[in-house]
Amino acid sequence: MASSCEVCQGEDGLDFCTGCNDYYCNNCWGKRRAHRDGKQLGPGGIPHERVNPEIVKRVDACVTGPVNEQEEREQHEDDQDTTWFGLDRDSGGDPVLSEYRRYASIMMTSTTERSTIQYPGLVSFVGQTNAGKSTLIRLLINRARRQENLAGLAAPVVGRGDSELPTSADVHLYADPETFSADQPILFADCEGFEGGERDPVASSSSDVKSQQAQRIQRKALLSISVE
Repeated sequence: MASSCEVCQGEDGLDFCTGCNDYYCNNCWGKRRAHRDGKQLGPGGIPHERVNPEIVKRVDACVTGPVNEQEEREQHEDDQDTTWFGLDRDSGGDPVLSEYRRYASIMMTSTTERSTIQYPGLVSFVGQTNAGKSTLIRLLINRARRQENLAGLAAPVVGRGDSELPTSADVHLYADPETFSADQPILFADCEGFEGGERDPVASSSSDVKSQQAQRIQRKALLSISVE
């Protein structure tokens, strides 16, 4: 869908205003008082800043959720392979820390064509549920993986804006495309949101995902936590 200027409806020389949430052409940008004085803020305290429409398009592509339940289910099923570690329960119902092979998988892939040792760094994203942790990681990954040879790198599933439930459980690990083959690659750890508690995440709403979670290769009982 083509964008047009909010004032004159023209389609050339457009910029997006973050405070107005609308597009304006070069000639009409200064017709808004908020754009001229530079002090007024938009709804939610958002400043009126000019943004390239291409950047807006890329961001929208990252934050837009699945169009239907089938697409959502498929995205969560694919994302199960990115699980690094999490809390499960043993046959007796006691909590147990489970570690998966995600870290080893990333490092084996990145060193396939290398003869030197890599020393990865870790960036953890923590915060409230729906704070935008997964979205931020997705933006960082998609910004660099547009190159054809990086298109296969995984990115987090975007959470539902109208849900307070965690998008997915456990801690998921992703590779930074820009440093993937460097001596010191950066890995992104996407943590489950605070205050998620015992509530089932969105990903567990699919029976297929639950089945895959139960069948994942894991090393159990690395750390047992006894509950008094």
